Amino acid sequence: MSIDENNGGQKSEAGAKIKKTSWILWSVPVTLVIILFILIPVIQSKMIKAGAGKPVYVLSQGYGKVENIFVKTGDLVEPGRELCSLMATEKDGSIPPSDSTEAAIEVTVKTVAGKPFDDVVELPGVITAYTESNLSAQISGKILEFSIKEGDYVKKGDIIVKIDKRDYQIAFNRAGAELEFAKSEFNRSEQLLKSNAINLSNHESKKNDYLIKQAAYENVKTSLERCEITAPFDGIVDKKFSEAGEIASPGMRLAKLIDISKVKVNVGIPEKDIAHVRKLKHIKFIVPSLDNKEFAGEFKNIVMSMIDVAKAYPLIIEVDNSSMELLPGMIVKAKIVRASYQNAVLLPIFSVIPGDDEYYTFVMNSGRAQKRVLKIGSFQDRNVHILDGLKPGDTLIDKGNKLVADGSKVKVIN
Repeated sequence: MSIDENNGGQKSEAGAKIKKTSWILWSVPVTLVIILFILIPVIQSKMIKAGAGKPVYVLSQGYGKVENIFVKTGDLVEPGRELCSLMATEKDGSIPPSDSTEAAIEVTVKTVAGKPFDDVVELPGVITAYTESNLSAQISGKILEFSIKEGDYVKKGDIIVKIDKRDYQIAFNRAGAELEFAKSEFNRSEQLLKSNAINLSNHESKKNDYLIKQAAYENVKTSLERCEITAPFDGIVDKKFSEAGEIASPGMRLAKLIDISKVKVNVGIPEKDIAHVRKLKHIKFIVPSLDNKEFAGEFKNIVMSMIDVAKAYPLIIEVDNSSMELLPGMIVKAKIVRASYQNAVLLPIFSVIPGDDEYYTFVMNSGRAQKRVLKIGSFQDRNVHILDGLKPGDTLIDKGNKLVADGSKVKVIN
């Protein structure tokens, strides 16, 4: 065998040994990975089982401020569930200087200003007549005259309806004659009694007859008077329910009369606003159907019976209506001033950010966004009254307020 053949054989043997060694070196880590992949869940499962029924404490790895807690006591969580968010801070709670490479968020800012503000609540209401009366027949008979029309103005005492009185006039005349005769007989009986010409029993009979005839006369007289129905007050004929020629009967409605020289405004007031209203002497309101013209009326009273459907109490406002502009049935919007402020903070609605259980916004503080939780009051137009959380002079982040978070680096571009 030659030297070359020996060398070739040695090289082949060496190569085989190298390949074998490489395969062993490569297979060892793979095997370890496979083993760990199989064992880790088993170990975790055993750890969980070993800790079942016992609290497991999650420890912070540094200083920080808890921003949000995403679970509550008793919630069931699974592996990978986010429990809370933590912002890293210094030991004293201050935010550490950020990496100079942090990108600043571009925002616009404006200074919060205070101004006078009336906390006004607008409540719907309806106008009603100051006085109204249904005119009804109290006797039976044919309606002879009923010439007024709906919308006519009448004065107190004006005749509205005439009912045929001929039968009542005859009865009245007869009752009058019978009364005169009974009176004459009673007077003669008294004279005879004084001279003992008749006994007391006969005298009492004459007396009773006289009293009966007197009552009958008054009854017929009243019926005769009821043949003419007059206006009980100055007002307007709102509705007619009958016409001339019809037969009237007791209780039959003939017309409705209303007085609108003054009117009432009936407004539903929520329970929480009653205390504010009691302090008022005058209340303003607008009438949409009159181009939102504003009127003012006098606060009269609050009816103590709640309107069940609206969960509100009727508030009565009395208004002069000599111009006759206000008509029953018109809808109004009453303006109730609950409180007045001299230096109130008002924000546009879009500057207030709604959270899960809070409202907030952001101000700029030392080049960074700072979250402010807000206590809000009433909404008016497109603004909201801020009761707490902002004060005049604060630098409010305007545009870009929904792009920042508490502590974000910001750059003012206005």
